[in-house]
Amino acid sequence: MATADFPSSRPQSPPASDSNFAAGAALQSRLGVLSRRRNAQKMSRALTRAAIPGVALAAATVLLYKLHILADGPIWAPVAIIGFSLLWGLKNGFAQRAGSFAAACDADRALGLNDRLASALSFVAPAQIQRQILIAPQAGRISQLRSALFPKFALSTAPVAAPTNLVPALVDEAALRAQNLDPKRVYPLPFNRSAQVLALLSILFAGFVLMPDMPIFQSEAQKKQVAAMQAAGEKLIVVAKTVQKTAPPKAEAEKQLARQLEKLGQKMVRGRMTKRAALTEIGELKNQLEKAKQKNSAAQSGQLPQIAEALRDAPLQSSVGRKVQQQLGENKAEEAAKSLEKLADQLEKGEVSQAEKKKAAEDLQKTAQDLRSRGGEANKKAADQLEQAAKQLQSQGQQSPQNQQNDAGQKQQSGQKNPSQQGQNPQNQGQPKQNQSGPQGLNQQKQSPNQQGQQSQQNQSGGQQQGQKGQNQQQQGGQKGGGEQSGQGEQQSGQQGEQGAADALRDMASGLRQGGASGQSSQNLQDMLSKMREAENQTGSNGGQQFGQGKPGSTSLKAGSSECPPGADCRQGMKPGKDLISTDPHGLVKGGAGLGPRNNAQGVQKGGGVSNKKSERTGDKRRYEDVWSDRLPKTRAKIDRIKGKWGGSGEIEQMPTKGEGKGGQVKTPYYEVYESYKRDAEEAVGRENVPPAYKQPVKDYFESIKP
Repeated sequence: MATADFPSSRPQSPPASDSNFAAGAALQSRLGVLSRRRNAQKMSRALTRAAIPGVALAAATVLLYKLHILADGPIWAPVAIIGFSLLWGLKNGFAQRAGSFAAACDADRALGLNDRLASALSFVAPAQIQRQILIAPQAGRISQLRSALFPKFALSTAPVAAPTNLVPALVDEAALRAQNLDPKRVYPLPFNRSAQVLALLSILFAGFVLMPDMPIFQSEAQKKQVAAMQAAGEKLIVVAKTVQKTAPPKAEAEKQLARQLEKLGQKMVRGRMTKRAALTEIGELKNQLEKAKQKNSAAQSGQLPQIAEALRDAPLQSSVGRKVQQQLGENKAEEAAKSLEKLADQLEKGEVSQAEKKKAAEDLQKTAQDLRSRGGEANKKAADQLEQAAKQLQSQGQQSPQNQQNDAGQKQQSGQKNPSQQGQNPQNQGQPKQNQSGPQGLNQQKQSPNQQGQQSQQNQSGGQQQGQKGQNQQQQGGQKGGGEQSGQGEQQSGQQGEQGAADALRDMASGLRQGGASGQSSQNLQDMLSKMREAENQTGSNGGQQFGQGKPGSTSLKAGSSECPPGADCRQGMKPGKDLISTDPHGLVKGGAGLGPRNNAQGVQKGGGVSNKKSERTGDKRRYEDVWSDRLPKTRAKIDRIKGKWGGSGEIEQMPTKGEGKGGQVKTPYYEVYESYKRDAEEAVGRENVPPAYKQPVKDYFESIKP
């Protein structure tokens, strides 16, 4: 307890309340400022001590990442490590907080005041007299570690003392000393060793973050593999962004797949993925794309006719048809629909020539055949409509020359009829003259009966001739009327054919508009699938170097030659049966899948990978064709062509179906090719075009080449 000089002349009485309260308030206010300074110092030291290991670990992680020792990881990992360490420091700093009494004790200790401030505060504010004391850990490393991670404190308080005559003088002196107290002197914030270490680690961390990638521990083959993976990733990013821009608004599944593809491309561009991880993710995403494509194709074939696909693939002859194909190849379905509607309007107005009508009818017929070959109820109905319209146009083109001949014949008949009618008029005029009265008429009446009989016969024959002329005239009039009626009927049938073709073209235009969204989705999915296959091939090709091939510019030594040193294996990069000769002193050609035909290599051992069924020959006398040729369908000798996009914007892939593969020693571990092998095997066995009788041989074949 602190003491103060007390004059003997001062009366022995309690201090005045007003002065005591003023000094006590001043003392508490000053000690409050000092306590806040203390808590800030404790917090800064706790954060510094906790941040040192966090920054060191983050810097080491970034360094390993830049040197490509760590393959890949989240970019926020170093920040998370530092953040966790700072949170731990905050926790420790809050645990060390204290009030004014701890600050007064620290000030008395630092300035040598012999507990004057603490004693005065105990009389002014007895409720604040409490102190935290760290409980010492027990013996043992586990207890010490637990105490360091989760420290425990004991709170101690003091009993309230009765005031005496010395209290006012003690409070006044303590308040005076507190007013002249500098908090920075009691709680300095120096740049101590902990702060220096933290600053150095922070500089190293910033340098490692700004340092470029330095794969100094990678081999040349690994660097080539990373470069191939980065190139494939860039292509995936480009096609993913294109799909996101051109995808229909309601194609959420397609956009989600495009976003996944973009993320995969970004991971591949960073060059942090292993080959196995990249191929695995590519295979999974490719399966999702194939399922989405099958689902889209099934929905499209079941609801809407595949007009766009049929127009793209059908060999159209008319100028409008080729224009529509070009527009569809550029993914301009709306413009293609407008072109079809324009042709329909021209057909209705009769502005299309006969040659163009013929070509249009042929185009409709070819489009109908393509639609019918695709299957589906909707495609069948659309094909029937197009075939009917094509037949109407073709029949109109055949009837139009006959109509012209009928018109010319009618004009010629009318020209022949006019002179005959003009020649008949004098005869008609001469008939009334026979009934005129006069001497001649009397003489005729007085003729003999014989003459009258002859005259009556002549009159009867003349009447028969006139009747025949009347019948001829009626027949000519009937033929003329029938010709006019047939011409009108053919004209109506021609108009009906043009109207039917126009309606069919308008239906095709509406089908293009309706199937535009689904067609665009199918095209986007196809683009992503093609790029995924390219990325898979490019990533799995070891940077463009095939298995069994040596480095560019290097020369391999032939086994069995004088150039091969004794005891060395000079078979790398050689083809079994060609480069391995019978005088090979360095071992036998091992059997197994991937070594090619064994008909030329001498002294080979019986190896795995090829079945012994239906064959008693082994070693170099055994051939793959002898085992499987009688159980599998024959391969086609010609090249299969896979159609690309219209206009040359797509890629034409050609794949020979017969020939020997390149030989060489397989160095790739089985786990890097097993996933792709498994997918290929399941896809080959599950194909619909493989007959059921051949599914088991196909399965046996894949079992024989199982890695």
